[in-house]
Amino acid sequence: MPQESDEIPEAADPGARQAPPGRTGPETVETSSHRESSSGMSGAELTERAERIVQDHVLLAVIAGFIPGPGIDIAAAFADQVTMIKRLSTLYDVPFRGNIAKSLLASFLTSLGGVGAAGILGMSFVKSIPIVGTLVGITGTSVSLGAFTYGVGKVFQEHFAAGGTLIDLNPRAYRDYFRDMTRRGRNIARDARRTSDSQRPERGMAAGAATGS
Repeated sequence: MPQESDEIPEAADPGARQAPPGRTGPETVETSSHRESSSGMSGAELTERAERIVQDHVLLAVIAGFIPGPGIDIAAAFADQVTMIKRLSTLYDVPFRGNIAKSLLASFLTSLGGVGAAGILGMSFVKSIPIVGTLVGITGTSVSLGAFTYGVGKVFQEHFAAGGTLIDLNPRAYRDYFRDMTRRGRNIARDARRTSDSQRPERGMAAGAATGS
């Protein structure tokens, strides 16, 4: 007659995270305690740091929109967004792969639909029209690029915080969230543009003082 075991089953870790869709196996599930120890920060500190990273790169994307050359502004903002994803990857201890990050950015741009994507591209190339076109293009492009950067940043922040990686991020699963964050990002980008506008005279005076003019 088999004897009953006196061993007590090990209780499940209440801090364990569930693996995101598409990721299975114990090697893909991390606990909150591991997350804190791997980064040296608590969950609240991670969130605050991630928010700061996204905000920094929204401002840089807005500044990229001030570049008068058509297409150059988009290239500068694209490089800014790749750097933002890399910084968020480092923050959440997620392996970074530049080719995957670029592919995901293209997917999110496409998810805006023809009108949204065409709007960003159109505003950039409107800058080729002297004076009026340049002014209109700068205004529209800076806000659009800043909003897109915010939407992308929030998606990656949310995904990495849930234990996801670049490889298992499915843009379709985040489509609605991305669009909501991009709409919210327009107001944030406008605020960032006003901040940048207010600082430019100060930077000009500081540069003049430094050169003795």
